[in-house]
Parts: sequence; C-alpha cells; structure tokens
Amino acid sequence: MKKALVIRVGSLGDIVLTFPVLQSFKNNGYSVDLVTRGSLLRSLVLLGVVNNGIAFDSQEMSDLFKKQPENPARWASLLAKYDYILSYFSEDEVFSQNILRFAPVMPKFFGVSPEILTDHASQYLLQPLINDGFRIARIFRFPELFRERNSKFFIHPGSGSHEKNWPFENFLFFAKEISKTGIEVSIILGECEENNRELWLREFGDGSVISSAPIEKIVHLFLSGKWYLGNDSGITHLAAACGLMTYAVFGPTDPAIWAPVGNNVRIFRSTSCPPCGSGRSKCAHHRKCLQDIDAKGIIKEVLKDISAV
Repeated sequence: MKKALVIRVGSLGDIVLTFPVLQSFKNNGYSVDLVTRGSLLRSLVLLGVVNNGIAFDSQEMSDLFKKQPENPARWASLLAKYDYILSYFSEDEVFSQNILRFAPVMPKFFGVSPEILTDHASQYLLQPLINDGFRIARIFRFPELFRERNSKFFIHPGSGSHEKNWPFENFLFFAKEISKTGIEVSIILGECEENNRELWLREFGDGSVISSAPIEKIVHLFLSGKWYLGNDSGITHLAAACGLMTYAVFGPTDPAIWAPVGNNVRIFRSTSCPPCGSGRSKCAHHRKCLQDIDAKGIIKEVLKDISAV
C-alpha cells in the first residue's frame, strides 16, 4: 500500500477541517501518517483517522528546525517510506527546506494563512489533491458505533478564544430550556471553561458535566447522541464530523470560511454585525455580533427542528 505523510499543525478545529484531506488519501489507496501536536495525534490514531504519525512538539522534531540537522541519515530513512508528502507549511521555512532536502519524493508545500482564504478552509486544504486528480471526500464522517442514537443534547459553551464565545448566560438559559423538554443535556467543558464548572454541576449534576475529556472519549459520546450547540470551536467541528445535528453560534469569524463541515449543520449569527475576523483580538464593538444573537430565538428554532424529526 502507498503511504502518505501529511504535515498539519494547529488547533483541534484546524485538524478536523483537514479530515477530508486524510480521508481522500485513504479513498485513493494510501495509508496516512500525520505530523501534528502529540496530544491530538494519539487520539487520532486511536480513532483510526490516521494510521500513525510523528508528534510535532516532540524533541526529535526540533532537529528539523535547525539549519544543519544533527541526524540527517535518520530523516532520510524516515521520509523514504512515503510516496506522497503534503505539508501545510510554507516552502521557505527552515523546517520545509529540510523536508525538501531529505525526502526522496518532491513534497507538496501549501501554506495556510487566514488572510489568503476566500473559500471555505476545507476546500482550500483539499486543493493539492484536487490538482493531482484524486477522488475527493469533501465531508468526513466518523462511522456509527451504535445501532440507535440516544435523545441527548450536548452543549459546549467555550472555545479557544473568549472573543468567539456567545455569552455564558445564554448557554445556561438554553440548557435549562432544553432540559425542560425531557431531553437529556450533557455539558462538555474544556480547560478554558473550568471556572464555571461548579455552576454547571449545581444545575445539572455530576453525571451531566464532562470536564477536560480526551478527544476519543468525546467522539464516543457524540456518536451516542443527536444534537449539539456550541461556538466556533474545535469541539463544534468534531460534533459535525460525528453526525450530530450541529448548531454553531458564530460571531467575529466568518462561517463562509470556518463553518463546521457536515450534512447537519446550522449556523446562527448576527445580521447587524458582519464577520470581522477578530476571533483572537479585542473586539472594538464589544462583541456586538454575539450579544445580538437572541437565546430565545435559537431555542425556538431548535425546538422546531426537534419536533419535526
């Protein structure tokens, strides 16, 4: 079997948007290894998204950031295993020049910068494979684990940036309203949301609050439920990949570029404050784009969808 090496480093959301690339390689007869952060890589191997890989943040990888790597024979031997190397680093970086130096095949370099994106990010990431005539998987979906999904609604009230977060009180209101219908609510908290953990516990109990769980556990949970609400975050992208009916609240970032990829995704955003891309900087408009999104309006729309199923 042919082997591909994909080099893609970023947040969870960035990596999930790369899943169609990984699946496209598999659909074209490749086994796929990935270079990314070690904490993510372990989960992706366990989940079967990739066959294997190299932790980008490992000590051994630091060698490739030196103008004169100390173990050239090792890198030449490692890269010789691959029939196709796709890197989302710019070619002019020292790391890329070393890959180019030691790889027996010509690597494809396809730098990613938010400033250059005009189409959806997943489409941009697929472009090298499209150019090479691959059969493309535009949507990645985890295989079903259960014969039937439970009536469970997952809520993740955070993201990697406070500037992208719908106000906490809106998530709390939404969760309470969904709970009143008899639907089981589960709250997914990451490290950034731990400061509100006790409040969630008081409202919903220990069994309904999942804190700082590994990615493989979250995927397993998501594959057992039906619905999800969250901000523009990596967990929201993961929910869409798990086939949940995914409701994503967008503020400063543009859903035309960053929306989760899936067959059951619905975006809620303000029409009065267009995306400005300031997801990681202080908003000059005091997050008006998120403040304007009415929780009662979202509840109404979501309950309408649920009743129609």
